[in-house]
Amino acid sequence: MQSKRPFADAVAENVIGALQSGLMPWQRTDAGGAPLALPMNPFNSHRYKAANAVHLAAQGRDDPRWLTYDQAQRMGAQVLLGEKGTRVQYWRFHDDKGAKLDKPECLTAVVFNAEQIAGMPALQPHQRPDATERARHILEASGASIKEHAEYRPAYRASADKIQLPTPEAAGGQEQFCSVALRELARWSGHESRLGRDVDHPFGSDGAAREALRAEMAGALLADTLGMRYTPGSSPYHDAWARLMEQDPLELFRAAADAEAIHTYVMQFDHPRQQQGVRQQAAPAIQLGYEQAAIDAQESRMGQHLDQENARIDAALAEVETPARQALQTPPAHRPPPVDPRPEFASAMRALGCIVDADPKVAHPVMDGLPHRVKTVGDRGAEKSGFYVGHLDGTPAGYIKNNRTGLEERWKAKGYDLSPQDRHRLAAEAAAATAKRRAETKARHALTAQRVMHQASRLKPISPDKPTPYLAAKGVQPHRGALTDAAGLTTFIPAQDKTGKVWTMQYIGDNGIKRFAKDSRKEGCFHVLGGMEALKQAPVIVVGEGYATAATLAETLKHATVAAFDSGNLQPVARALRELFPDKPLLVAGDDDRAVLLTQGFNPGREKAEAAAAAVGGKAIFPIFAPGENTYPATLPPVTPATFRSHANAELRLQQGGLSPTEEAKARAELLKPEQLQALDRMKQHTDFNDLVQRSELGRDAVRRQVHSEAQQAIRVTEARVREQVQERTQAQRQGQTRGKGNGHGMRAG
Repeated sequence: MQSKRPFADAVAENVIGALQSGLMPWQRTDAGGAPLALPMNPFNSHRYKAANAVHLAAQGRDDPRWLTYDQAQRMGAQVLLGEKGTRVQYWRFHDDKGAKLDKPECLTAVVFNAEQIAGMPALQPHQRPDATERARHILEASGASIKEHAEYRPAYRASADKIQLPTPEAAGGQEQFCSVALRELARWSGHESRLGRDVDHPFGSDGAAREALRAEMAGALLADTLGMRYTPGSSPYHDAWARLMEQDPLELFRAAADAEAIHTYVMQFDHPRQQQGVRQQAAPAIQLGYEQAAIDAQESRMGQHLDQENARIDAALAEVETPARQALQTPPAHRPPPVDPRPEFASAMRALGCIVDADPKVAHPVMDGLPHRVKTVGDRGAEKSGFYVGHLDGTPAGYIKNNRTGLEERWKAKGYDLSPQDRHRLAAEAAAATAKRRAETKARHALTAQRVMHQASRLKPISPDKPTPYLAAKGVQPHRGALTDAAGLTTFIPAQDKTGKVWTMQYIGDNGIKRFAKDSRKEGCFHVLGGMEALKQAPVIVVGEGYATAATLAETLKHATVAAFDSGNLQPVARALRELFPDKPLLVAGDDDRAVLLTQGFNPGREKAEAAAAAVGGKAIFPIFAPGENTYPATLPPVTPATFRSHANAELRLQQGGLSPTEEAKARAELLKPEQLQALDRMKQHTDFNDLVQRSELGRDAVRRQVHSEAQQAIRVTEARVREQVQERTQAQRQGQTRGKGNGHGMRAG
C-alpha cells in the first residue's frame, strides 16, 4: 500500500536519498556503461516527464520501462505476485470526450517497472549513432555565442551571454563534449531574452544551486532525447540540492518543470538538415518572460577566477581568432495554442498551500496586477495568510507568498505566450471584474458604515470605574471614544477616516480576540484616543498599532494619541494624519516582532513602522526591553525560518496521523525543543510599549523615559525646521523688496 504522505514529500525524500549517496537520479548506466534511457511507458511510447521522471529514475531500476498493471496485461505481460508499484501524479485538462475541463484534475496512478513484470520483450539499446552530430547541429542552430579552447572550463557567463567550452579532445571525446555543451546551453536558455529565468547568482548561493539543478536535469533530458550518454558535472551543489528539497519538497517539482521547458526550447533547434543552406543569421529570441532590467553579474571569488582564467586565454588568441559563428535562421518555437493562464496560476497557488476556492465572493486568482489575500491550509477564522499578485501583460506572471509557511514563488506561465487578442480579452475581463468588485465593495462599505453608526448609537462610553476585561488585562484606562454594551464585556473601538466619517468598528471580546465589522473599510481608518479636538492640541502626533499601545502612550505623554489597529494600516493612517497636520512632528510607535523574524524571516512590526515613518517624514520608535526579555538565548539551538517550517510541518503530520514508526520518529526529530518554544513565546510577549509596562521588569518608568525623550527630540527638530523655513521666507521677501526698490529708482511718470 502506498504511503499516505503527500506526493511531493515522498518524491523529494526519494531523490534526497540518491543525492546523499552521491548519485543523481538521472545519472544511470547499464552494466556495460551504456546510458539508460529515462523512464518511459512502452505501452504508448511516451516519456515520463518532470518530477515523475526523476521520481522513477531514483528507484534504481536498470530497466527504464514503467507501466500500469492494466497496460502490462494488454501487452500480454503480467505483474509478478507480491510486487509493489510506484505512484506517479499527472494532470488531466480534458474529459474523455475531449472537452476542456473547468478546472484541471490532479490524478495519480501506480506503475510497475519492467523488472517486476513477466513476459516483457527484451530492452532495446538506447544509443543512436547520429547523437553527437545532432547535438552539434543544435549548438550551431541555437545561435549561442560559443568559444572553445583546450584550457577552458565549461561555463556560461550570464553577464556576457557567452558559453565557454573545452575542445572535444580536452573534454574526453565528442560525446562528452556534447554532453557538457548541452548542459551549458541549458543555462544559456535562461537569459532574459529567451526563457527569462533568474540565472545570475554568486557561486555557492542558493540561487546558483537552483539554476545548476535545472541545467543538470535539462542536460539529462536532452541527452536522453538524442540517445547519447550524459556526463553530469562535478557539481558542488549536491548537499545544497538536498537541503533545498528538505526545506521545500516543491523545489524539485519546480526545477523539473523548468527543465522540461528548457528541453522544449532547445529541441526546437533540432530542425532538418536541409536548412543548412539557408543564409546564416542570428536566431530570433523567443520571448517567454516579461522584460526585466539587466542585472550585472555578481560572481563570487571562484566565478571571477574562472572568468579571469578564460579571459587570459581569450587575450592570447585575440590576434588569430576567427569571427564568431553565426546561427542558422530557425523557425518559431512550436507552442501549444494560447490558453487561459489562470488555472495554471491557481495550481501554483495550491501547490504553496493556498486555498483558492475559499471565498465565494471572489473567483481567485484575480489577474489584475493588484495584491490579493487568500486563506491557506492551517488558517483559522478570518485569517488569510496567503498573498498573491498576478498580471496578464506579455507573458502571464505573478508572485505568490504563503506567510504561514514562508514559502514563496515567482510564477511565470510555462511554454506559451498569449496572443494579443487573448491578452486583450483576458485583460478586459479582469478590468471589468475589478471595476465590478470595487463598486460592490464600495457599496458594502457604505452599508456597513450605516450599520456601525446605528450600533454605536446604542452603546455607551466605558466607565473609568468599570473597565472592560480587555482594558483591565492591558492595565490601561478607557479614553474618550471607547465604548461598551450593557454587559460591559466587549470593547468597541470606532474607526474614522481623515474627514471624521466612521467606517468600521473593532470588537474586542473579554477573551482578547479582535475582529472588525463584516464587509467594512479599515484601510486608512483610525481611532483617536481623546478625540480630534484633543489631537489638534497635541504637540506631537503619535501613532501606535493597537488600542492598548496607543492608550499606554497617551497616559504617558498626557495628550491624545492614535491607534491604527495593525502594522499594515500604519502607513495609510500616517499619510492621512500628515495631510491633516502637515507641520506637526509625527512618531510611529511600532511593535518589535523579533520572534516573527526568527520564525518567518521578517519583522512586520518594525518594517511597517519604519516604512510609515519614512513616507511622511516622521520617525519610528520601538520599546527597549531588559536584557533577555525579547532576545533569543544564545545557549539554545538557533531557530530559523527553515527549522520552524520543518517544525510546523512535522507537527501537522503528527496531528493528521497515519504515519509509520519511521515517519513518526522523523517527524518528532524535526520538532523544536520545549525550551526553544518557550523562548519564542517569551519573545512574543515582549513586543510593544504596553508589554513594556505590563510584562517587563523595567515597567512604566522605562516607557516614560523612552517616549518622552523621543517626543521632545521630534518637537525640537520640527521647531528648528519651522524656524529655518520662516527665515528663508523672510530673507526671500527682503530680497524681493530690495530688487523692487532698485528697479524703480529714478523713474518718472510720463
